[in-house]
Amino acid sequence: DGVQSAMDTDLAKSILVTGAASGIGLATARLFAREGWLVGAIDVNAVALEDLSNELGPKRVFVRAVDVTDRPALLAAVDAFAARTGGHLDLLFANAGIDAKGRFDETPWERVMAVVGVNLVGALSLIHATLPLLKATPGSLCLATASASAIFGTANMAVYSATKHAIKGFTEALAVELAPTEVRAADV
Repeated sequence: DGVQSAMDTDLAKSILVTGAASGIGLATARLFAREGWLVGAIDVNAVALEDLSNELGPKRVFVRAVDVTDRPALLAAVDAFAARTGGHLDLLFANAGIDAKGRFDETPWERVMAVVGVNLVGALSLIHATLPLLKATPGSLCLATASASAIFGTANMAVYSATKHAIKGFTEALAVELAPTEVRAADV
């Protein structure tokens, strides 16, 4: 993956999606591939990513099995995708996320930290790593998955709600910071 250049793909636009092996991320990868975009698909699930690559074809999708909390691996994946796109990125979709259902006081601390790591720190790491690519691409968009839990706290999902509130606040602030550039930032 990553050996073809943007010239080889004949694709006008590119999207990088984390959490691309299932759910919203998978649906997003499929949609954008159908629309002719080069899709960068990042997820921890290597088997599901291989299936996605087989489904969409290596000309349409770049896959990399990465845990978004592993910064060196994430940076390497971003660099490899940038090499494939010629250094541009039209749309970043920071979508990777996990939850911890149950009462906060009954949730193991390790799970609390895993949710914070993936949902918040992983998203911040990804966005930080890709901002140079987004800035190099006129009209680009940095999009992050928040949740209805970002609007109101959800019982038995306190940590998840906290991370999604943080993502919402972060993207609102980032949108203001990026206003002088051609990069937009938002959450969904």
